[in-house]
Amino acid sequence: MGFLSRPLVLVSLALLAASPGVRPQERVQEKESKTIEKEKPAEATPPAPKEESSVTEHTLKIGSQTIPYKATAATILLKNEKDEPISLIYHTA
Repeated sequence: MGFLSRPLVLVSLALLAASPGVRPQERVQEKESKTIEKEKPAEATPPAPKEESSVTEHTLKIGSQTIPYKATAATILLKNEKDEPISLIYHTA
């Protein structure tokens, strides 16, 4: 080695040692966590949402007049051409 190459090698090694790279222990932990994730059984598909509704009866008094009314809260299930649920819409009436 020449006179200038030895300090250059030492500086390069010092920089490598000080670099914030992934340490071997962290790599092992990453591999273990990935292995654990792969070993998980496949989660069951959640049940398809269903249409529901609720109707309640009320009265509203305005001045001396009492007005009866019904309130409806419901969901509408939208499906695609394969009859698979794609959206559940909430509405009130």
